[in-house]
Amino acid sequence: MSDQKDNVTIEDMEEDITPWILETLDELRTEEGFCLKAAMDLPPISRVESEELIHSLESILKQYNIEIPPDIRRELLETPQHEAVFLAPAVHKELRPRTVSINTNAKVRALFIRGEAPIDGKDGKIIVHFDYSEKPGRLLPDGTIDFRNINKFPQAREGQVLIDVYEPTQGTPGTDVEGGHIPPKVGKAFEVEAGEGIRTERKYDEEEKRYYVSYIAEKAGIVICSFEGDIRDAEHLRKIEIKNQITVRDIDFSTGNIGDAVEEVRCVADVVVEGDIKGSFAVIIDGNLDVRGAVEGEKIDVSGEFKASFVRSSVRIGGKAEIGSALNATIRSEDSIVIEREVARCIIEAPTLILQPKGTPTVLIGQLEASVQSLYANGCEIRSKMVVEMGRALLEELKQLEKRKETLDREIEALQAEIKDRAVVFLQKIKMIKNATHNGKDKELEYLQVLGTRLLKDEIGAREVLDALDGLGSVQNSGNLPIVKSLRAFAISKENEEKFLNELEAIRLQEEGINEKLSRMELIIEGLVRGSGIVEVVCGKERLKWETPPSGEEAPLSIEVKYVPGKGLVTNEL
Repeated sequence: MSDQKDNVTIEDMEEDITPWILETLDELRTEEGFCLKAAMDLPPISRVESEELIHSLESILKQYNIEIPPDIRRELLETPQHEAVFLAPAVHKELRPRTVSINTNAKVRALFIRGEAPIDGKDGKIIVHFDYSEKPGRLLPDGTIDFRNINKFPQAREGQVLIDVYEPTQGTPGTDVEGGHIPPKVGKAFEVEAGEGIRTERKYDEEEKRYYVSYIAEKAGIVICSFEGDIRDAEHLRKIEIKNQITVRDIDFSTGNIGDAVEEVRCVADVVVEGDIKGSFAVIIDGNLDVRGAVEGEKIDVSGEFKASFVRSSVRIGGKAEIGSALNATIRSEDSIVIEREVARCIIEAPTLILQPKGTPTVLIGQLEASVQSLYANGCEIRSKMVVEMGRALLEELKQLEKRKETLDREIEALQAEIKDRAVVFLQKIKMIKNATHNGKDKELEYLQVLGTRLLKDEIGAREVLDALDGLGSVQNSGNLPIVKSLRAFAISKENEEKFLNELEAIRLQEEGINEKLSRMELIIEGLVRGSGIVEVVCGKERLKWETPPSGEEAPLSIEVKYVPGKGLVTNEL
């Protein structure tokens, strides 16, 4: 505020002190030019009367769209030295009020008008929910991914929230000293593109009082991120997507520094390998695996379908398998396996094995151990021993079910004897208590007798009786307590019998299903047998055998073997 001028006289101020006050005006403005604060000096207390000062203040404040409230005016008139503070509403109702301070104390003598600064909007922000300790991968220029770093890629499950992107806020407008609007700075948006396999869902954060968008994985797979520039952190994330089919060049750690340890590589996606899988490590794929080259890893575990040109590894497959050649391999599938060129020194387990030439006139068969339900070989050339065990798992399952049935039969027999004894005890207790009762009818006792009788006749189940007893709560007549205990023990034994009988029925249905599968088992081979070629078909204790003629010359082989429940293997030479 400016200093008071020495040449201003009391007479001048008595005529009009308003210009004198306005000359002392000092303002605080924003960068945009909006006035946030105005301060003015007031004349010395000895040079102006209270009434005159108030008139001048009213004239000045009117220029700022402010009226002095009646109570504040009265205080200033009645108390020459006083500080009055009040709120002056803004021009628009949605704006915050201004604060006005009129200080008439001798040492201060000042007028202050304070507006409200705008509250700038919050910038958009990102919250990452997946494991970001290792940076997400980026596709190489040719569209492939370096599988060497696959363990470092975040992997998402279906429905998982990966990131939340908060929307910017508009901010809160300020109020200038005249009660006008001061616009806030709107927050900057944080924009992330939702790519393949990502859906978005707009939500509201009650704590932050603003909206945000959740980016959710529509499918399981690898999280692939695109960044702005070379900085690969959350603040520079610009696109996120899920790849549940990725293409890699090779999976080969043989040149890596891993020593003798078996590395484990996991991937939640369908994987296409344009080259080979090599090295002492396990590849676990939650999806399909298509290998255009050779598979020679320590262990391959695939939940879906599997394709490979050549396999020399241990492979476990959840779906169908299509293999060109297999050598020194162990291959297990929960579905069918097709081999198209050669199989030698292999162990194969699958419901169905198909040896069908593709791109070659014959399928060469060396030493092979196959455990299957059905085998179809067409255009094959058998050069070594081929052992086919039919229905091993099904027969073993039947054997285990039979053992369980025997155990259940013994338990049910013992339980039924126990039930009979408990029923006798229950009836005896009912009779004894009735004979000892001389006070007329006991409704609780009659209810217990009805429950027990209906259970004896199998009119209600044991669980219903136990629930009814639980519903009784405390026994009203303490003399009936032995009846309740006896009936509960009786019902528990009956419930156990029901469980065992239900299990027997479930076993019967399982046996029907297994026998149905056994009845569909068959083996059909059409081809040649030569050299030391032998075909052995085993089913339980049965064993059938075909081999090269004593002359050692090549001979055609056409056989059909079926399984007939109750008879076993039945064969026809085609």
